[in-house]
Amino acid sequence: MTKEEFCKEEIRNDYLVSTKIKKVWYTQLELFKEFKDFCQKYNLRFFADYGTLLGAVRHKGFIPWDDDMDFTMFRPDYQRMLELAPEYFQSTVYFQNYHSESGASLVYNFSRLRDERTTCLGKGLNETVNDHPGIFIDIFPLDAVPPFQVTSTPGGIYDVAMDIWLAASSPRELLDKIISGYIPSAGIDTMLDVLGLPMGDRLTLYENILTGAFDKSETINFFPSMYSNQPYLKSWYADIVELPFEYLTVPAPKEFDLILKTYYGNYMEPVMYASDHEFELIDPDRPYTEYLE
Repeated sequence: MTKEEFCKEEIRNDYLVSTKIKKVWYTQLELFKEFKDFCQKYNLRFFADYGTLLGAVRHKGFIPWDDDMDFTMFRPDYQRMLELAPEYFQSTVYFQNYHSESGASLVYNFSRLRDERTTCLGKGLNETVNDHPGIFIDIFPLDAVPPFQVTSTPGGIYDVAMDIWLAASSPRELLDKIISGYIPSAGIDTMLDVLGLPMGDRLTLYENILTGAFDKSETINFFPSMYSNQPYLKSWYADIVELPFEYLTVPAPKEFDLILKTYYGNYMEPVMYASDHEFELIDPDRPYTEYLE
C-alpha cells in the first residue's frame, strides 16, 4: 500500500479519520518498522501493548480515535535497548529518554522514537528544538511488581526503587517529604546520599535495582502503573504471535486476551475516549525546526 492510498480520509466505527491523522499514523508505522528492525538486529523482544494491542485485536489496526503506538519490553531487554539505541538511531529518527535529555520536566521513565521531519508540540507550546518534538512512538519497560494492585506502599525493594525514582525525577518533592517527617525505606542518610549523586547516577541506580529484581517476581507491570492497574503474569508474555495491524503486523503476547481483560475488562466493546495526549500542534509534513527556530 502506498502512502497516498493509506492516508486517504475515511470513516471507521462511525468516526471520521482525517487525512492529517492518517499521515500521523503512517509516520508512526514507519517508526515502528525502524524499531522492529533494530530489535531484530540485536535479538530484543518487544510487544504491542495498551491501545496498540487493543487496536490490533479489535480493529486490526489503530483505534480510530487513537493517536499513538505503544510497545513494551521486559526490563533486561529495555536496558540493552538503552545501551544500543543512541548509536543505532541517527539522522531522521531520534531516540529519546531520560538519559538523552536534561531537566526534571523531561524525566520520563520510558522511551520514545521521534521522527525529526515532523512536529508534535504539547499543550502550551513549551518545547524547544532541544526537546526534539517530532511525532513519536512510546516504548515502556515492564518491571517486576508485587502480585497485587498497590494501594499505599508496595514494600521492600519496590519502596526503595520508588524513592530513588522520586530522587531522580522530582528531587525537591522527596526532600520536602523527608523534611516533613517521611522516612525512606533505605534510610534518610542513604537517600540524602542518593540526592547528592549526579542525575545520571540516580537514574542508573533506579534501573539497576529494577533489573536486579526482575527475576524475583512472576508478576510484571509498567512500574508506576502498579498503583492504578492489576499486574500481569510474566508467563502471559512468554510466547509471541504476529497480529495484523494496518498494512503491517505487530508482535503481541500470545495471551493477549488475558492481558486485555485485565487492563480493559470487556475490551471488545468499543468505547470512544479522548486522547491521553494534549497536543497543541501536530504537523506530519513539516519539521519542528520550522516552528521553533
